[in-house]
Amino acid sequence: MADPPSEQPQPPPAQTLGDFRLLQRIGQGSQGAVWLAEDSLGRRVAVKKLSTLSHPSHLNREETALRLYQGLSEERHLLRVLHVGRSDCGLFYSMELADSEDTGDGSAPVPMSLSQLLCKRGSLGGDDSKRIISDVLDGVAALHARGLLHRDIKPSNILRVGGIWKLGDIGLITEDRTEVTALGTVEFMPPNGAIDRSSDLYACGRVLYCLLTGLPARSFPTLPKSLLADTSPEVRALNAAVNRACALDPTQRFQSAAEFKAALAESRRTWSSRTKWSVFLAGCSLIALAGWGIHGLQQTPFSTVGKSASWLPLFNGSDIAGWSKPEPYHGTWFVENGTIRCNRDAEYKLLRLDQNLGPGTLRVVASPDHEHARFGIRYACDQPGGGPLFMLMGDKYTWLRGHKDAYPPDQPGNWFSFPGPIPKPGEEVVLEVELGPTRHQLRANGQLLYVLPPMDKGGPMMLHVWADDSASFRSVEYQPAVGK
Repeated sequence: MADPPSEQPQPPPAQTLGDFRLLQRIGQGSQGAVWLAEDSLGRRVAVKKLSTLSHPSHLNREETALRLYQGLSEERHLLRVLHVGRSDCGLFYSMELADSEDTGDGSAPVPMSLSQLLCKRGSLGGDDSKRIISDVLDGVAALHARGLLHRDIKPSNILRVGGIWKLGDIGLITEDRTEVTALGTVEFMPPNGAIDRSSDLYACGRVLYCLLTGLPARSFPTLPKSLLADTSPEVRALNAAVNRACALDPTQRFQSAAEFKAALAESRRTWSSRTKWSVFLAGCSLIALAGWGIHGLQQTPFSTVGKSASWLPLFNGSDIAGWSKPEPYHGTWFVENGTIRCNRDAEYKLLRLDQNLGPGTLRVVASPDHEHARFGIRYACDQPGGGPLFMLMGDKYTWLRGHKDAYPPDQPGNWFSFPGPIPKPGEEVVLEVELGPTRHQLRANGQLLYVLPPMDKGGPMMLHVWADDSASFRSVEYQPAVGK
């Protein structure tokens, strides 16, 4: 007599949510999870299930976004929302399912987002980059035509559906009104100016940068060597579009998606074979440096900056009297040939001025000892988080709101990077921070790089040099504010 067949293990029953069977989780965000699901007719869709642990204001914001999004689901380049419902688990909604690719390792297929494509292919060619960003701009145009802003345009929120690239993740969509809260992903947010249509177009410019270079947005405006030598008209036209979309001055950016698309299609005159990316500076005239290259600024030698009698020296040129290290382990500092220097070692190096400074301007003449050195100024050190920093970070400048524990860099508004003059090892750069109740500006070699909200408090200042780096500081001066 044959043995009875052994009982085969059965897969666990699928979860249900309304009329949907949740088959597999395919995404996870701060406000909830996205599931591969089947509806009552067996059609596969994506279902976003909002977390019951989310703050009520976040849930209300997503529900408001869904209401604003009504009527836009039929737009060709916007992800379609198919159904919105509630259950004991809270709010959920279904969307059309993105294309997917088999991972080849037996795991679930991965929905094809633009970030997935970049991970797989790296940089894309000009034709693919133009086609993808044009699809995205069509979606942006549809939102703007309804008086809406997206606020979170980035590669992971751009999905391929039926071969068409669509703008997804509607959770931060809001009305375009006078005052809009700055939310989103910091690498794709403009450094200054109101949150408006040009902010969405700024994010599209950063996406285009990622497509063309294969680099993360935080690397902007660094370029790979392969693009530095590319002088084709198409690449130069895309370069010009990125520069304008990501201009520091909001008035110089594209003001509509149609204007952005027209710039992509515009034929370009012949430019020189070795040129640089153009830079728009807030409060300055346009400096047009055509073609590919790191963002550059006309550099002003220190000798031409001019030294007013009101400038007060904070370093006497012979020793570091009046300065101290916050802790013993913050590097080895010394004076050599009239400059403050530090050893290049694994310590994070800080040197603190032992006096408080009120509103005014700090000016430091510094130079890197090697390629990609990271150094700068921390000021108003008695502020929460230890005060902000103005740093040269190798190939870009960066402003940090304060210590990373108090102000995590992955939260909007805590960390901004922007282009500026990059000195070679041994070359000097003049860093200036002007702060007060009416002005708060960052400059390098006399050029305005960044504008921040005013500060009504001062405090001590520090010289900072990153771990494994070294730099020298020839002059440290302070000019008190008068009538500001």
